[in-house]
Amino acid sequence: RAAVMVPLCTVDGKVSVLFNVRSQHVTTHKGEVCFPGGHLDPSDECMEATANRECEEEVGVRVAAPQERALWEQQWKARPYYPRSNILGRLPNCVSYNGTLVTPVVGSLGSVNLVNLVAGVNKAEIAEVFALSVEELLDGRGLVHESVDMGKGGGAARRMPAFGSGPHRVWGLTALILHHFLVEV
Repeated sequence: RAAVMVPLCTVDGKVSVLFNVRSQHVTTHKGEVCFPGGHLDPSDECMEATANRECEEEVGVRVAAPQERALWEQQWKARPYYPRSNILGRLPNCVSYNGTLVTPVVGSLGSVNLVNLVAGVNKAEIAEVFALSVEELLDGRGLVHESVDMGKGGGAARRMPAFGSGPHRVWGLTALILHHFLVEV
């Protein structure tokens, strides 16, 4: 099990989505665009906690979560999100090409200065961060659908969304999650 944070933020007055570019020092997905995320840790209380921990480890920013732990525990079963926080909810689970079940969590980082944000990035994992405005993503000009091999060594090809309007191409599972988010907006 794994979780990713779909980090919403405001950049230069525009609601945007924040992306990472993985460094060349990581073992997998070198140089790929991704959302902050990773595998469930035994210390994580839930998938939202996993996504939030990974966001802080990779980008140096944590989505505001409630301080009242008892209130959260009491209300969790009724609503699958953190009450009184900036974690906004979950998108449908996805399965990665290697079979990992991934839970996308949407959270708001608030106003972000990308130049200042770079100082807190974990350079061992992340080479770069960038943001694309939701307005730009919704206009559809950068959206294409392409055939992607879904398995190692001759897996079935699948039509997947990809976004090419920003400084880096967003494709694969990240593009699929982004597409799900944009459909819900």
